Amino acid sequence: MVETDNTTPDQRLRRELALLRAANAPVVFFGMVGSHGCADGVGNITLIDGHHIVVDRTAVDDVRVAAQLRFPVSAIASIRLALDAVEKRHAEQTQPVPDALKN
Repeated sequence: MVETDNTTPDQRLRRELALLRAANAPVVFFGMVGSHGCADGVGNITLIDGHHIVVDRTAVDDVRVAAQLRFPVSAIASIRLALDAVEKRHAEQTQPVPDALKN
């Protein structure tokens, strides 16, 4: 079956440009949420991650901010749906470790 695209050339161009702009967005890896809050209808989440630095020839574990998220409260439902979908997908893809591979 052939799919038909009912979008106009202008709509297709806008979609393509949006995808190109999204490709330029930074990728942020984080280990956990360090803090969160809300003020004046704006949500705030600080994403943090551990890293190692050398101080006086000794490796020291440290934590640093990976990113600050700022968003309208109305975006909470959208990000919650996305995170729930990611968690569900992970659960579906996760295979139990075979007994032969366990210690």
